[in-house]
Amino acid sequence: MDAFTQQRILSLRDEIASIQRQNSRYRLDKAHNQIEMMQDEARKYRLLAIREELRIMIAPQRAVPGDKAHPG
Repeated sequence: MDAFTQQRILSLRDEIASIQRQNSRYRLDKAHNQIEMMQDEARKYRLLAIREELRIMIAPQRAVPGDKAHPG
């Protein structure tokens, strides 16, 4: 794994930890205003985006026809 990928994964882990803290605070309150609910939805979508980014990062690289870097 290259240095960029390692750094990106560390950055995403930090972001996930931050989202987890925000979600914990959100769950402590029983009532939420519209802005808080929208922020909660945004966190959910961000976690999905992070998950997809990680999936793509760790997926085996497929050879592209005509790509000299990946003959095949």
